[in-house]
Amino acid sequence: MLSFALMGIADFIAKRYILWVDSKIPSYVINEVNRILERILNPECSC
Repeated sequence: MLSFALMGIADFIAKRYILWVDSKIPSYVINEVNRILERILNPECSC
């Protein structure tokens, strides 16, 4: 199930910024997604 959630996050971000808006993914989005993924993969993280 985790793999499907991770694929869904990547798919949505790619569609949102590359297909729908045709722009580069902003760095704040990349940073936020990285923070969310870190929390998902390491629930004991203090980030």
